[in-house]
Formats: sequence, C-alpha cells, structure tokens
Amino acid sequence: MRLIFILLLGITLASCSIATGFVVLAEEPPVLQIPEKRAYGTVFWVQKTMMCNDTPVVSEYVYTNFGQVATDFGLLLKDPMGNYGMLTAIYVNPQSKTFSIVEQAAQGVSCIVSSGEMWTTQYEDPKF
Repeated sequence: MRLIFILLLGITLASCSIATGFVVLAEEPPVLQIPEKRAYGTVFWVQKTMMCNDTPVVSEYVYTNFGQVATDFGLLLKDPMGNYGMLTAIYVNPQSKTFSIVEQAAQGVSCIVSSGEMWTTQYEDPKF
C-alpha cells in the first residue's frame, strides 16, 4: 500500500512543471495519448501536462486571472500510517461559473488538474 501511495504521489508531482513565477495557459488543449489496442472497459493510464507552482502562487493565480476562490475540499492518498498526502480543492467564480480543480501536495506544491466553465452544484445548502 505504501508503494502504491509513493508511486501515485510521484506520478502526480513528476507530471507537474514547477515554475518560480506565474504560469501562462497553453494556447491549445493537451492531446491524450490513448492506447490503440485495448479491451473495452479496461481502465488505462495517461499522462497529462499540468500547471504547477507553490500553493500560494497557484491560489493567487486562479483568483487574479479568473476570480476563483476555494469552495470545496477533499483529502486523498491516505498512506498506511493514516496520513493524507494530498488535498483536492475546487476553486469557483460564482458570477462567471468558471472553476479549477487543484491538487495540493503536502510539500506545498499545487497543480491545476482541470478547469472549465458552467460550474454548478447539486446542493443548494453546503451542509447537505
């Protein structure tokens, strides 16, 4: 279990390109390399380029560029000792309905995993 945790954390952080300043969005969306031959229903791995930096820099980036603030959080990658290694945060602009999904590593680095438009929630009351 510890090996799986280390591999997942390594894959996630290795796919991040850590910069020292603000990041710039790519002009064209990434193309996923989907295996040509695979059995229907088989889950497979793909590599995805993500924008990453120190957590405060990423948080400021999505706020400054998109007006998004963190609204929801979830812990993931629990190791055998019971410690969480990552946090997933959803940043949303309630007026424009844009959103970003950000993974935050315990080491203080965050990566924008995905972003988009037309965010909606199925619960009106956040306490649901």
